[in-house]
Amino acid sequence: MILKLAGGVLYGSRSVLVDGATCIGNIASGLLLYYSLRRASLPPDEDHPYGHDRLIYAGVLGVLIVYSLIAGASTAILYYSLNGYKVEAGAPVFALAGTVAYGLAILASRRVGYAGSVFSGFTLSEVIEGLVTSLSSYLGYEIGYYYDLAGGLIILGYLYYELYHEAKRLTILISDAVDPGMTRRIRRLLEERGLHVEKLRLRLVTPGKYHGDAVVRARMPYEVADLLADEVVEEARRMGVDLVVHVDVEPPRRGPR
Repeated sequence: MILKLAGGVLYGSRSVLVDGATCIGNIASGLLLYYSLRRASLPPDEDHPYGHDRLIYAGVLGVLIVYSLIAGASTAILYYSLNGYKVEAGAPVFALAGTVAYGLAILASRRVGYAGSVFSGFTLSEVIEGLVTSLSSYLGYEIGYYYDLAGGLIILGYLYYELYHEAKRLTILISDAVDPGMTRRIRRLLEERGLHVEKLRLRLVTPGKYHGDAVVRARMPYEVADLLADEVVEEARRMGVDLVVHVDVEPPRRGPR
C-alpha cells in the first residue's frame, strides 16, 4: 500500500494511485475477514444452536462494501484527470515493488477456505493491477499521460467485474441454493438401504457444509431401520452434511389366510 500510494502521489501516476487505493481496500478487507472468521469459528450456543458458520458471510459483505467505496473513489480520481497530467520516472518502479509484495499475500490467503478465496480473488487483482500499472505508468512517463490513464481504467473495469462476480456468488450462497447432485447422493444412500424417502431437504450453510432433514418410511423392524438410518447419518457427515433422519415404520403385511 505504501509503495503504490507513494508511486501515485509523489510521481503523478493516476493508475498507480488507483492501484494504491485498492491496496487500502485489501488491508481493510483482510481485517474484516479475520474478524468474521473468528466469529464463525465459535461453537454453537443458545442464540446459534446450529453454530456460527454463516457469520462468515458478514465478512464477505464487508469486503464488497469496502471495494465498492474504493471503486467510487477511483472513478472520481480518473474522471478529474481527463484533462491531462505528468507522470514521472519513479512511478513504475514503486508499482513493480508493490506488486512483488502482494504475491506473498495471495499464497497465504488461499489457505483459509471460502473467505480466503474471496480475499485472494481481490488480492490476485492486485498483482494483475501491479503489472498493468508498472507498464502503463512507464508508457505514461515515456510517451504520454493517456497510457497511464488507460491503465487506471483497466484496473477500474476489473474491480467492477470482481464486485459483480462476488456479489452474484454471495447472493447464491445466502439463498440456500443446494447442489442437486448432493441431494441425489443422500437420497441414494437412504434408498439403497430400503428406506423410502418421503421428504428430503438440504440447506447450504457454507460451501462444503450442509444441514438437512429427511423423513423416510421403512417396511422392517424399527430397530433395523434405526440402525440403517444411523449409517446414512454417519456417511452423510463424512460428506459434509449434518443430517437428521426421522423413520416411520410400516407394520408388516399379513399374508392370505
